[in-house]
Amino acid sequence: MSTRNRELLLLLPAMVLVTIGFATVYARTSQVLDVYSLSYGVVFLGLFGLVHAVRRFLVPEADPYLLPITALLASLGILMIYRLNERLALQQAYWLVVGLVFFLAVLLFARRLRVLAEYTYLIGALGLGLLLLTIVAGREVNGARLWIRLGGIGFQPPEFAKLLLMVFFAGYLYRVRELLTVSTRRVLGIALPPVRYLAPLLTVWGLALVLLVFLKDLGTSLLFFGAMLALMYVATGRLFYVIVGVLLFTGGATVLYQIFPHVQLRVDVWLDPWKDPSGAGYQIVQSLFALASGGLFGRGLGEGYLVLQSGHTIIPALETDFIFSAIGEELGLAGAVAIVLLYLLFVYRGLRIAVQARDDFTRLLATGLTAIFGLQAFLIVGGVIKLIPLTGITLPFISYGGARSWPTSACWPSCCWPASGRPRTAPPSGPRPPRMRPARVPVRPTAAPPAGGASKRGAEVEKPVRRLFAFFTLLFLALIVQLTYVQVYAAPSLRTNPSNTRAIEAEMRVERGVIVSADGVVLAGNRQEGPYYLRQYPQAALVAPWLGYSSLRYGRAGLERLYNPELAGESDVLSLRNYLDVLTGRPKRGADLRLTLDTRVQQAAVTALGDRVGAVVALDPRTGAVLALTSSPRYDPNTLEGDWQALNEDSGRPLVNRATQGRYPPGSVFKVVVAAAALEEGIVTPATEFTDQGSWIAGGYRVSNYGGNSYGVHDFTTAMEKSINTTFAKVGVELGAESLARYARAFGFGEDLPWRLGGSTGVLPDPGDMDTAHVAQAAFGQGEVLATPLGMALATAGIANGGRVMRPYLIDEVRDYNQTVIEAAKPEVWLTPVSVQTADSVRELMIGVIREGTGTRAALPDVQVAGKTGTAEVADGEPHAWFVGFAPADDPQLVVAVVVEHGGTGGSAAAPIARDVLAAALEAR
Repeated sequence: MSTRNRELLLLLPAMVLVTIGFATVYARTSQVLDVYSLSYGVVFLGLFGLVHAVRRFLVPEADPYLLPITALLASLGILMIYRLNERLALQQAYWLVVGLVFFLAVLLFARRLRVLAEYTYLIGALGLGLLLLTIVAGREVNGARLWIRLGGIGFQPPEFAKLLLMVFFAGYLYRVRELLTVSTRRVLGIALPPVRYLAPLLTVWGLALVLLVFLKDLGTSLLFFGAMLALMYVATGRLFYVIVGVLLFTGGATVLYQIFPHVQLRVDVWLDPWKDPSGAGYQIVQSLFALASGGLFGRGLGEGYLVLQSGHTIIPALETDFIFSAIGEELGLAGAVAIVLLYLLFVYRGLRIAVQARDDFTRLLATGLTAIFGLQAFLIVGGVIKLIPLTGITLPFISYGGARSWPTSACWPSCCWPASGRPRTAPPSGPRPPRMRPARVPVRPTAAPPAGGASKRGAEVEKPVRRLFAFFTLLFLALIVQLTYVQVYAAPSLRTNPSNTRAIEAEMRVERGVIVSADGVVLAGNRQEGPYYLRQYPQAALVAPWLGYSSLRYGRAGLERLYNPELAGESDVLSLRNYLDVLTGRPKRGADLRLTLDTRVQQAAVTALGDRVGAVVALDPRTGAVLALTSSPRYDPNTLEGDWQALNEDSGRPLVNRATQGRYPPGSVFKVVVAAAALEEGIVTPATEFTDQGSWIAGGYRVSNYGGNSYGVHDFTTAMEKSINTTFAKVGVELGAESLARYARAFGFGEDLPWRLGGSTGVLPDPGDMDTAHVAQAAFGQGEVLATPLGMALATAGIANGGRVMRPYLIDEVRDYNQTVIEAAKPEVWLTPVSVQTADSVRELMIGVIREGTGTRAALPDVQVAGKTGTAEVADGEPHAWFVGFAPADDPQLVVAVVVEHGGTGGSAAAPIARDVLAAALEAR
């Protein structure tokens, strides 16, 4: 078969890939397969067929493999970009046409490429000029100053500069390569060529690298540096230049690491991306997750977890820097290795052309351009799979962005040079002039080799080129080994990594159960987009943060995470139903959650608390059912992905549920517990008298009343109503550390909350570590005692419910898709801290607080309320304002606990909030 017919035949796989690929992706996204979706392959074959026809006429001896390889890579690139973003795929197709037109123009000029050697210095100056122009007029994007816009079109001059500079080096080395192999002096035992021939080369090389580093385009700098080393080695055959270059690179890399923070960051992320998997290490971690998800044979075109519900890709810059991750996920290890081998084959054919070139300039230029191509493919794939640090360059012919990808098509002139025949280059006749002038120097065709064997010069050239190809082979084999490790051996641990949210993607193909309030309001529902059921929250921030979120990018939190087995249909109780659904052909669906929460009470709590930082809890003391649970500040889970960074940087911590996780000094609301303990132990009665002088010394610590008030002779009832610190300190000291701690634990203090939502009731110090001063402080809620709002609500519920603390619960029922109840909550006693008589006595004391004490602002007109205020002093700022209470006092149906951070006094800031919540709840019931 002729060379040209072989090329035409090899173009057919690219057409088949485009046709099948586009049809598959189109069918998966639109659920339709039509003639339009099948036409892409024909158009694609037509474009490359036209190029083939022109090549067939102009350069029939050109390499038959490079054009099909390029077509296959370009077709896969447009297919993957189309998979991610149709608009970007259309733009990439435009750039493909531009690249083809550029290539056809090169074909017309191909036989005169050697003329470029006559303008070596001019071309080098143009390359440096483009770099200087970028420094002066360039725009910085993603930390690198690379872009220039002209007439609304953006391009990157460094991409063209590196090619012009490669032409300069090929032309310069073409002139002086013989002289660079001749040693005229020795330094430290090392033979060196004449400085005057080496100096121009090093000057331009060093200046270009300095300019690229100044532009912060470190990827192109590394690419340029490596390609130049390859060119020097092929031109001279001396490993000395490679060794010196490696040493210079090591030293330069060390300096750059020390002076550029972004270089440090890239190296540190490469060494340990798991240190910050949701921040600096996010891209590489997600890339590894994607590759692990692909496994051996991939998830299939269109099946990868690539695009978020917001339309953004899960990996930033997926269509440019990380497109190989998408290929690895959808085509698996088999597809990824095939791409790597295609790039290696391209390098092989390019270097083979270099060996067979007709003259030295063409040989060197082919070597340099091929080295750029091969190194670029290695650097970007190696960075994506964590073999080397990320360099921020694109994958040739596949990544989106013609402004950066298609200047690489300058490698295409390699296609114009002979694909067969033996080297036809002979050494130049005689030494070249020692002085280099920028004048025109004729390019002399070399003589053909003698019949029956290659010329001596041909053998000299072939040896370093073969070694260069061996080096590239080792690089690409390293890629394959690392890919195998990531996609096979490390895949199981990567798939189960806590930071990996890809399991969520599979679950989102199942219709998730809805979450409904007790009064029938949907709190979490679904909307279908393609194969996914995406979560939506009709009540927005009303029930944040405890309801949580279900995000493809950030995983799950709150109820969405804790009850995920039920919501996703994966719980044991649903397994039989799911199995029967599979047999009968019914789609799998998750179970619904019906909460105890009443949105009317919840809305009252949210409204009353307003923008103040704090929390409100309301529950039924008879059952433990939670009716309202709010924390402020809140967030809207519908906009989580766009707000994620701001939410995490917010000093108000809106992602934290203060109702269960916020630990505060309880202040005087803790006196409810101390009063119950003292009454239960018989230390006091409501009528026990005390004398107050405004302060009292306990173990060297001075206890003072809030505001410095002095109450004289009073009974324990008055001490509760007026919240007299000195009296409670005396009672606490008489109780002692052991008894105080025992009763606090009996009310739940120091325990984890007994439900799936987590959190704690508070913190209680070890009684063995408490002296008299500590006990006195703890007795009025200061010192080392800490409480959560829900913990205080449960302690108060123990008083309201006759000495019994019920286990709290928020999930009333779990129902399947037929609304059959498969699990229902049952009220259960959690703790019994005191007797009914003691609870009744404390209740009467709390009624007095509302009737004529510090809690009058919590009173309701027609309902008797029992409560206790708290003003917890803190070191920084105003006190935290507290209130706990219940109503109706004679038949408690609702308990409420309120905390307002730095709100002032409990009577003025927290009591009115509690009043509004109690009123709304009693009206709703």
